Amino acid sequence: MERLKSKREAVASYTTPINRIKGTLKERTIENRKGTFAKPGQKDVILKITNILEVEADTPYPYKTAELRLKFSDSVSSSWVLLEDSIAEVLGVSDVSIDDVVGGIVTLTKEKNHLFFTDKTGKESRGDIWRVVAVEGIRRVFESNYVLDLLKGKTKEEFEKIAMDDSNIKKNVKLVSSIMNGKFYDSPEVIAALKVDGNGVFQPK
Repeated sequence: MERLKSKREAVASYTTPINRIKGTLKERTIENRKGTFAKPGQKDVILKITNILEVEADTPYPYKTAELRLKFSDSVSSSWVLLEDSIAEVLGVSDVSIDDVVGGIVTLTKEKNHLFFTDKTGKESRGDIWRVVAVEGIRRVFESNYVLDLLKGKTKEEFEKIAMDDSNIKKNVKLVSSIMNGKFYDSPEVIAALKVDGNGVFQPK
């Protein structure tokens, strides 16, 4: 008789024993928020993580997948915006989305009892937050799109003058170095997308 064993697939929840996890961020989905205190229009984002490589949890975690349910918000002090900020720090650019790391191998850590703010009465608002601390296996959207669009229609000299004043680019030390030493212009991304015309201007192929 075949050994009976569950598939051990996790269900999305606000609470999880996981404190740190590394695996493939397979997908993100959006659901309307449910519950007693949910308001119309509020959304939750479910992050589905598969191919778990590492996991640290308060209790043994036997599942093969993980689903993290996070509250979506536009508030600068919200847990969602703090998650986006962590992605920006890892990728070295300010304009980011969770979609930029879907398909990659991500490492997420949970910070417990994070202080969001203190009101005028001194009451503290606290809760758990998630941060992305590492990303592997994805093509950098920032480098392949943003910088190429900036280079398009310009000479090297024009591009470099603008690039060195761009706050997003200046945060990416490796990119700045590759631009200054000329290796950026020989990268597969640039060669595949652009060509230099007779005036030294980079044009779409």
